Amino acid sequence: MKDKAKEILNYLEGKTPIKTGGQKRVYVVNSKKYGKIAVKIGKFDSEKVLERAKRETETQTKIDSPYFAKVYEFLATDREYIIVEEFIEGETLTKRLTEYSEVKDALDLLNHLIEGLKLLWPRIVHRDLKPDNIIIKSNGNPVIIDLGIARLLDHTSLTLSDQGSGPCTPAYAAIEQLTNRKTDIDWRTDQFALGIITSQLLMKGQHPFDPKYIGNRNSYADNIMSGIYKIEVPKVVSELIKKMLGKEPHQRFRKPEPLIEKLNKISEVL
Repeated sequence: MKDKAKEILNYLEGKTPIKTGGQKRVYVVNSKKYGKIAVKIGKFDSEKVLERAKRETETQTKIDSPYFAKVYEFLATDREYIIVEEFIEGETLTKRLTEYSEVKDALDLLNHLIEGLKLLWPRIVHRDLKPDNIIIKSNGNPVIIDLGIARLLDHTSLTLSDQGSGPCTPAYAAIEQLTNRKTDIDWRTDQFALGIITSQLLMKGQHPFDPKYIGNRNSYADNIMSGIYKIEVPKVVSELIKKMLGKEPHQRFRKPEPLIEKLNKISEVL
């Protein structure tokens, strides 16, 4: 396995990655065996980092759905791991946020995302839903990517209990992530992030917890912790979004089914 990993690293040496960030880089390669693939390479300096990468591939390998990229291989050397997966043609939702300001369009996308995420819930929590982690394909369907910090609820947590906050993107993290309340993290944590994303769709990209938009000097995380946000959306969806953005998990939809039912009722009157 290590020999094959080194062979891949040697092949990619000198090539330009399509994405870099932190200790990770991503390359696009044409493979005889798999076709067009994404090769993700990450450095690790602890067994915990390596285990998190293994869990990411374990999670995706078990999912057979058009809403997620297929994972083909996981390899590792003594200092780097390699994830070989399906390359998804499309653009991130970040680049297309302004295209969903009509309620029907926003709710259609939300329905698609929930349909995909239901395959994870209740055993797995994505924990990093944001526009950058949603690819919109040419046919308009979304693909959910980057399960690198997904929480596998039936596995031992890799996050220390005394850490101030858990793994997250602060601007899209629910209060239970920001305060590292691990026992409170479940599908409702993803629901909170979906509430932010839906708000952004309807407000042409505007983040509801943005300090400048709200008019205070807090950080995004401070506003989330305090439950301070501002939404300017059609009345037909305002109560839905407020419920999804409940500060505490118990204030959000308790199960996915009532959320889906509410979405269907709104869609019927559009």
